[in-house]
Amino acid sequence: MMNVDLKQGLKEYAELKGYKVPGTNRKDLLSFFKKETNINSKTTYTEVSIWGFEKGVYCMEVTMTISEGGEEKKTRSVSERRVNINEDELKQCLLII
Repeated sequence: MMNVDLKQGLKEYAELKGYKVPGTNRKDLLSFFKKETNINSKTTYTEVSIWGFEKGVYCMEVTMTISEGGEEKKTRSVSERRVNINEDELKQCLLII
């Protein structure tokens, strides 16, 4: 049984935090992203994917790509994946992004 209320709540929370939430064909997947550029031309692109809504045991992957402008553009990317997390752990993880 898919947890539609949780998925909808997470979608609304992401939108409140300034993330863009594109539509998807997969019912068990929620993805959202945000691009921010600061005063020093440093751009941070954050993408979050959460899946497992059909099983009630969730997986989450967060990828952050940081680019620094200028003549020589420097880019670094960090990715973290957490698997088999429960609903409470999922909510805690989202509070920090």
